[in-house]
Amino acid sequence: MRYRKFKIENFKGIKSTEIDLRSMTGANVFPLVGLNESGKTTILEAIHSFAPDYRSRNVTTVSKGKPEADAASQVPRHLIAKFTGEISISAEIETTRGELQDLKDYIPDEIVRETTLDIDLIPDVITITKSHIFEKGDYKETVWRTDFPIMIRTGKQRKFRTRLSP
Repeated sequence: MRYRKFKIENFKGIKSTEIDLRSMTGANVFPLVGLNESGKTTILEAIHSFAPDYRSRNVTTVSKGKPEADAASQVPRHLIAKFTGEISISAEIETTRGELQDLKDYIPDEIVRETTLDIDLIPDVITITKSHIFEKGDYKETVWRTDFPIMIRTGKQRKFRTRLSP
């Protein structure tokens, strides 16, 4: 898998920004250059919060295992007491068929149990968004979304259906 682009909205001091990694032809290292207090570290924190590395989790995690405290640390500072909306980090990812097969290992157990996932319906370029939802300064939930329907079949079903279908 290769990240192509990140979009960050309402994360700490960042209202909205997009980091496009496609313009760097074949590069595996991407420098962030800017003045002090311009948001370089905040961009890296946002990317890390999207896909945290377990080895650095205890360094960057605010609370041990409490998602609401971690999400609250990402609220725009000037709106901390009254923020209503979403903090979202989206990643556009380019994949291969073999990598999509491996992706099944990362799907939550409650979906995988007695479920067959049709990976042939997943496009080669996907966008995954992680959003923390707040209402009047209170954390409500964290939601993961994709830009394509995840098609599954359970038990003895013959046809694939979207996960949200009855």
